[in-house]
Amino acid sequence: MPLPLDQQIGLQALLTCRTKEAAARKAKIDRATLYRWLQEAEFSAAYSDACNKMQEATLAGLQAKHGRATDTLDKSLNSKSEVIRVRAAAVLMDAGFRAAEFSGLVKEIRELRALVYEYRKSAEAGSRNPSQPDAGNGRTELLDGNSERILPIQAG
Repeated sequence: MPLPLDQQIGLQALLTCRTKEAAARKAKIDRATLYRWLQEAEFSAAYSDACNKMQEATLAGLQAKHGRATDTLDKSLNSKSEVIRVRAAAVLMDAGFRAAEFSGLVKEIRELRALVYEYRKSAEAGSRNPSQPDAGNGRTELLDGNSERILPIQAG
C-alpha cells in the first residue's frame, strides 16, 4: 500500500536534504513527526528502499564512467608533463591495488558464506564433525581459505 501523501512528501524531503531537520522544514512537518515516521515499519522500509535505489543508481552512473576515466588516465601516462605522468601512474597503481584487495575480500566472504552454509546444514542434520561447536566450550573451529590453519570462532 502506498504511503499517505504527507509521508511521501516527507520521504522525498529526506532523500533530497542533508539533515532530517532540513527535511522536516522542507516537508512542512514537525521534526518529531518525521522522527516518529522513521520508527514506523512501513515508512522506514520505504525510506530504506528509496536510499538503496539511489545508491544503486549512483553506483551505476559511476560504473558507466569508469571506462572513460581509465582511458583518460591511460592517455595521461603519455603526457609531456612528468607531474601528470607520475600522478596518473600513482592513481592507476592505487586503483589496481584496491581492486586486488577488494577481489580477495570478496573471495574470502564467499568462502566464509559457504562454510557457514555447510555448518548450518550439518547442524540441522544433527551430525557431528570438526567444524561444529564443541559442546564443552561453545566454540567452533573452521579451516581458513587455504586450509592451512584453524581459525577459532566464538559462538554467538
